[in-house]
Amino acid sequence: MKRRIYLDSSVLIAIAEGEAEIAERALAILDDPNDPVDIVLSEAVRLEVLPKRLRELKKRPEVRQIEALFQGAATVVSCFDQPIWQKAIEEVEKYWLQALDALHVAAARSAGADELLTAEGPKKSICKTHSLPVRSIREA
Repeated sequence: MKRRIYLDSSVLIAIAEGEAEIAERALAILDDPNDPVDIVLSEAVRLEVLPKRLRELKKRPEVRQIEALFQGAATVVSCFDQPIWQKAIEEVEKYWLQALDALHVAAARSAGADELLTAEGPKKSICKTHSLPVRSIREA
């Protein structure tokens, strides 16, 4: 069975902005033939990544790669129902996460993700949760 990895928007932003080292680390995890994974995303990721970053960078190959990730994702959480909102609120109350970080964690949990992959540093808000394993590719 493939591991399910939720991608935080910071991973896609790093790819879109051409951060080669971070992109290589992320793709090494996502494309490892010895450890296949299913990608999990949410519309919250799309909301964070698309408007500001992609408008400026629309023709770059990295942007097309991001669009392909959304098209090939095993799961895209698109409905933020009451249980997801409640999980997000619990993340804020318990771990003091920022609002969107809490929403990403809640979406990842609701989609059955085994891990959340982020390009945020290990001391950032999203890494504080204990609700699911969080891997920062900044520390690798």
